[in-house]
Amino acid sequence: MEIVLNEIDLLTINLLCNLRGLGSRLSGTTNLKASKKSDIQIEFEGMVGEYAFCKTNNLFLEVSAQPRSGSYDCLTTNGNRVDIKSTAYKTGKLLGDLRRNPDIDIYVLALLDEHPHYMRVSFPGFAYADELYDPTNLTNLGSGPVYALTQDKLHSF
Repeated sequence: MEIVLNEIDLLTINLLCNLRGLGSRLSGTTNLKASKKSDIQIEFEGMVGEYAFCKTNNLFLEVSAQPRSGSYDCLTTNGNRVDIKSTAYKTGKLLGDLRRNPDIDIYVLALLDEHPHYMRVSFPGFAYADELYDPTNLTNLGSGPVYALTQDKLHSF
């Protein structure tokens, strides 16, 4: 599954990302990142994945600027609560931090391929929460322990 986001999509995402980031910072919400990238870059990449997944699947994108710590990104048509995890690394893994979110049923991996005037987003697969949070998936990728699944272990769409 893949989508190409145009400049208008990316401008919309940038606006939403800035509003959401401002709301999070004002409320003191902490970014539990497993990356050395800036909070702003992580927020943007995360919003790109959410926007692309919702647009591809004709789902409602939660666009409120209020803090969203501990919630899900979207609901599927059959009621599954989804968290989209984005990365710009082509071989990126589906990651989950140590604090398992009980509000999530399914985790989706979004791979971002940025170009000057558009962004290609592909979705190599998904995992159910119990699959990602299996103790055998606990690893350290250099920023502390995380749960991680390689792309070959994900369910296809």
